[in-house]
Amino acid sequence: MPGTDPTRGARDRPDPPHGLAVVRRVGTGPGALAAARDAVLTWQMHRRAGVRVRADGPAVVGGVVAVRLGPALLGLHGSCVVVHVEDGPGTFTMTYQTLDGHAESGTQTFALFTTSDGAVWGDVSSVSSPRPVLRRLGAVGILGQQAIALRYLGALRRIAETP
Repeated sequence: MPGTDPTRGARDRPDPPHGLAVVRRVGTGPGALAAARDAVLTWQMHRRAGVRVRADGPAVVGGVVAVRLGPALLGLHGSCVVVHVEDGPGTFTMTYQTLDGHAESGTQTFALFTTSDGAVWGDVSSVSSPRPVLRRLGAVGILGQQAIALRYLGALRRIAETP
């Protein structure tokens, strides 16, 4: 059953998984946290980062989202299933796992947390292995993941700072 083990996809690959974590400040105060949370749940973070998204609704456990980055014929595309959503005081987390056909095999987590000074931080982390289409690119795949994580966090910052 999809979603029972969020690291399953990464462990099943012949290449050892690599990890990535990018953390940036995205705003200040409860309004910034609420705006960033809503942007993750409604896929606006993805869209504002330049990712095309097809989903039946907001991010819920078991929900599937199709994503595409780049031109239709040459870009990267795939689908993911949401495996975890947690919303607590001063924090929010959503994790999805790639499905067959995605360029990577693994999970990606989007976390938001508030520090004692009211700052809201975004954390995009992933554990994944490239599928054959990206395996030949080596470090380029890792650099691409880093670049999109920065784009996600930049989108959250722009959204959270909007009055």
